[in-house]
Amino acid sequence: MTKTPAKTHGEEYERFGRNLAAMRNKLGLSQYEISEKLGMLQSTYAGYETGTRKIPLSVIVQLSKFFGVEADVLIGLSDYVPPKQSTFDLKESEKNLIITYRKLNREGKQKLCERADELLDLGYVEKGDAEKMA
Repeated sequence: MTKTPAKTHGEEYERFGRNLAAMRNKLGLSQYEISEKLGMLQSTYAGYETGTRKIPLSVIVQLSKFFGVEADVLIGLSDYVPPKQSTFDLKESEKNLIITYRKLNREGKQKLCERADELLDLGYVEKGDAEKMA
């Protein structure tokens, strides 16, 4: 007996799902991890990525905020334009720290910032920067 794939709700939902999966993969999150962070069942989130589940506007807004992109990008009406490159490049460890920060809930983000402030107060700074802090 061959399992028939679930029917999608059309091209728009499939495109939305591909964009959603790309954003999730860019953060290195599994469907389960992101569904937990968003407070929904993994099967519900998976349905959004496959285009087999209709998505409420409120969830599109929630996902847009979570990924830090305009809803048009998720829907596929606009291309994703990465933020302009800053005047400095991030090292891989710095990028990983940002990814970790984005995975945290509000309380976790606050605690991470508090720990960073504590490390600065304890003098864990780059050589040369210590003179600037004195």
